[in-house]
Amino acid sequence: MAKPKKPKEKDFIPKSDAEFDKWLRNFVEKLSTIAHKVGITQEEVDTAKAKYLDWHEAYLQHLDASYDLACSTEKVVKLAFEMGKKEICKMKCAEILLIEGDERLEPFYIRAHEMLKKLEK
Repeated sequence: MAKPKKPKEKDFIPKSDAEFDKWLRNFVEKLSTIAHKVGITQEEVDTAKAKYLDWHEAYLQHLDASYDLACSTEKVVKLAFEMGKKEICKMKCAEILLIEGDERLEPFYIRAHEMLKKLEK
């Protein structure tokens, strides 16, 4: 008789950076309210808060860098298109679609898809 399969456990830490940032902020806020009940010192709470702020600042810098990368890559796409370099256009559009960031990148994704469709013709 086959052994019954154990249900797959769900990760409690989100996979996307945006969701992780929200999760970590919530965790640190909740930790502050229950620390004394679970034996966590104020010093440990303060350390957790500081680590979250470090993470959050780095995350915001990453989002800004992603936006800057999308801007500069899109300029290369436009220049390559004007020069008739279709393969470079396709490659750079694909690069834009791989950039991870926030909602500011949505217009870049849309324009990259539109350019790829235009190049298919």
